[in-house]
Amino acid sequence: MLLAGLPGAGKSELLRRATVPAHVTVLDSDQVRAPMRDALGPVPYRLYRPVVHIAHHARLVWHAITAPGAVIVHEPATRVSTRVWIAALRILTRRPGVFVWLDVTAVEALAGQHSRGRVLPATSFAKHVRRASGIRRRLRAGYTFPGWRKVCVLRRHDISDRVRVEFQRPSA
Repeated sequence: MLLAGLPGAGKSELLRRATVPAHVTVLDSDQVRAPMRDALGPVPYRLYRPVVHIAHHARLVWHAITAPGAVIVHEPATRVSTRVWIAALRILTRRPGVFVWLDVTAVEALAGQHSRGRVLPATSFAKHVRRASGIRRRLRAGYTFPGWRKVCVLRRHDISDRVRVEFQRPSA
């Protein structure tokens, strides 16, 4: 499953509120970034961001190949190339293909960034917003992205007790 949306949309909040079974692997770049930040101290994130992304993507490949249960990929996925390579990895490893788009406005996402205490540089955020507007437009027109069997669109107000995701246990 790919859980996507603008930075600050509420992807982490959704996962915090969800009950994720032990057999489900959640992969988030923050799982790589936080330990690096702690180890590197005052080094600006922009200097080690490429290493975080490479390590995160390597983890995606590793877990797609080896994880016995479902894998949730927490990723903005506003770039076509990101959605395509994750879909290709999903197909190659024969994993179910659910694309969940957390659809929020730029204002809502920016508020989410401020509330978590990590705000993207304006130029980077503007690129995400520009690409996300195309995703939003296509989803509203009923377009389903190639490589994904099911597409689900959620709004920020859907991140409440109403969201329930079930995963099948891996077969023995």
